Amino acid sequence: MRLRNLLLITLAPLLLAAWAGHVFLGDKKQDPAALALLAYQHQVEAARAKAATGDYAEFTVLGNLLRKAPEPLRNPAEALSWLRKAADKGYPPAQVAVGEMYEAGDGVKRDYHRAAEWYGLATRLSKDATAHFRLAELYFRGQGVPQDFSRALSHCGVAAAQGNPVAQYLLGTMTESGWGIERDPIAAYVYYSLAAERADRVKAYRAEFDPFAARQRLVAGMNKSQIEVAEKHLAAARAAAPAARPGNS
Repeated sequence: MRLRNLLLITLAPLLLAAWAGHVFLGDKKQDPAALALLAYQHQVEAARAKAATGDYAEFTVLGNLLRKAPEPLRNPAEALSWLRKAADKGYPPAQVAVGEMYEAGDGVKRDYHRAAEWYGLATRLSKDATAHFRLAELYFRGQGVPQDFSRALSHCGVAAAQGNPVAQYLLGTMTESGWGIERDPIAAYVYYSLAAERADRVKAYRAEFDPFAARQRLVAGMNKSQIEVAEKHLAAARAAAPAARPGNS
């Protein structure tokens, strides 16, 4: 109740400004930021109502809304509380979200080891693409776990097989460079090409990740026969690829 009252007090000036704009200036002069904040608040309240009588999925929806909310709605502490209710009961999406909060130091002290533990739980309970990808990155960098390219490659492969484009890009990098596996330019070509099909999502994850540039660099060192074989493998990979999933990023 205190939180709700605080939010209402904080939002009141913004909502009043939006109302005044509507009354005195017309719809075109309404403050877009205030309206967006109000819409997000409605979304949070709707999720809160569902979570009150819902299940682990509803807890996770509310937790993610609260941790990703714009200020002043953002509430990492409450987000973690809802997410832990689901994560502690073995719900993989919530376990991933808790791991992300520890990895980022979002509302808690940054702790890569605990992040790895939560991702590891999720990977053991499911083939959640995000969990496998996040754990792969920690093994790749040696954060919270010993650096292990073989394990990074294995977890990255699970995520890439489900269509995660960033995992596909990283597999391209690992197979091109021979990290955790023998160098294989043909496999790297396939992974970079798959990642390039959703290059916007790859670059949104990390601006310096450019699958087009990586493939161009790779092709410069390949002969015509290798490229032809790679294109055949790429066609087969596309035919076997699963439909894009919302969480595969």
